[in-house]
Amino acid sequence: MGPARMGWVVSLDADAGDVFTLDDGTVCRLDRESGWFDFWARLLAKSWEYAWPVYVRSDAAGRVELLLHASVNTVECLLPDPGTPDRVRVRLAGTDAVPVLRLDEPGRDVLARRLEEAAATGRSVVIAQDALASEIVDVRFAPDVPPSTS
Repeated sequence: MGPARMGWVVSLDADAGDVFTLDDGTVCRLDRESGWFDFWARLLAKSWEYAWPVYVRSDAAGRVELLLHASVNTVECLLPDPGTPDRVRVRLAGTDAVPVLRLDEPGRDVLARRLEEAAATGRSVVIAQDALASEIVDVRFAPDVPPSTS
């Protein structure tokens, strides 16, 4: 898989529904042959409509390999996951959901530090997670003002 990006959809080809641009200027294309096309197209349309951030992994040509909904959150605290020393639970403000961050994968120490800083300072973060496993896959600091999507 290619590099991961997280941001806001600032343009969406409304006719084709398969080409979009993120706020960092990255242009991506959904593969119409992918079994995920219909789901991802709906996710993009909603992300555009409601100004939700997204997490994207794409190949060198910009073809999407993974697209996830992301959300802006305030981190209350990180908690040990009892019996599982390679995971921490992340308590987020305003929700009963408690996603986990696996610490045994490369780069996860960076994500843990961002979450700890966010908890200590109250700074908002954008979190992408695998909804089925409730596992955090990426964390970035949120901009003070989200990019304009209109």
